[in-house]
Amino acid sequence: MAFITPFFKKNPEYCAWVGNGTQAITLLLQEMGICGKKIAVPVAVCPSVIQAVLYSDNQPYYVEIDEDDLGISPKMLEQCIETVSAVIAVHSYGTLCSIKKIAEICQKHHKFLIEDCAQALGAHINGQAVGTFGDASIFSFGTGKILDLGYGGAALSNDKSLVRRVKTCNSRLPELTEESKQTILGISTLHTSLYNSYYPNEIKRYAGIFKDLVLKGKSAYMFRSPDDLPERVETSLESLDRNLVFRREKAMRFKNIFSHGGFRFHWPSDGGVFWRFNLFVESTRNMLLRILLAEGFKVSSWHPRIDIFLDTEASIYKFPVAERIGAEILNLWVNNEIDDFYVEQISNRIIEYRKSYV
Repeated sequence: MAFITPFFKKNPEYCAWVGNGTQAITLLLQEMGICGKKIAVPVAVCPSVIQAVLYSDNQPYYVEIDEDDLGISPKMLEQCIETVSAVIAVHSYGTLCSIKKIAEICQKHHKFLIEDCAQALGAHINGQAVGTFGDASIFSFGTGKILDLGYGGAALSNDKSLVRRVKTCNSRLPELTEESKQTILGISTLHTSLYNSYYPNEIKRYAGIFKDLVLKGKSAYMFRSPDDLPERVETSLESLDRNLVFRREKAMRFKNIFSHGGFRFHWPSDGGVFWRFNLFVESTRNMLLRILLAEGFKVSSWHPRIDIFLDTEASIYKFPVAERIGAEILNLWVNNEIDDFYVEQISNRIIEYRKSYV
């Protein structure tokens, strides 16, 4: 693609600044004229991706993920590609999904491909930056992302006309309000609460409630990109390399520790980046998670299969890889909120816990 990521301002005609990553996907689908269709998405993914599909008046078509890269399975995608009108391929956790194979499938069947790089800023495949393999791509600069500005996103494409249309749509949106912030927070809080309290077996009882809140919250995500976003992104990109090196160093410390304890963990392929360090804990992950959170450690257990949060009938479908990863994954922070002492502390606590259950 003609633009160069992550240096968005090099080719501004290929980049539309938006309020958030959810809005980026929504506007791309909307401005491509894709409406009332099925959109292929990985079944284990951030809720924001599914919200974007719903906000564009489409329906998600859930596809199993691959255990090797935690992204949408090309094999499973191939089986359903004629059923969908577009594909959203997500580089989850900064790990590179099989984007080349996915792109080949989409090109062969003439399907619109959005590459979601919200957790993978700075990643590349043999020197080619992520965000340059699909028909369009999105990045996010929201809270918790690799480049954390607390807000903002970008939609990129080689299709200059598409980019102009997204820019025009964004320019017509209202400014972000306090009410919108609270709505977005409320949706996120409810998802977390349902997950912590009812996942997986009882979630479907509340799927209708959650989906209704999500649909009613669309307007909260549709706000104009702040005027200072391009400048803030450009300034923050100056420290991106240091940011990524720091994350890799902390991930490597975790790797060195857990390699000697018989633990399983996910290590991205060359070119991947570290949004989190992904450790897998069999059988007792939830108990360990509660203990670590209660003791103030920074951990999470995303992403469980998302379909059961929004569809009361979802439990009849089987996604064994997503279910297994969703039940075992434990994400450890590697950003500048932690230091080497913290790495030792949480690692020792996890090892101590495991000894008590072996």
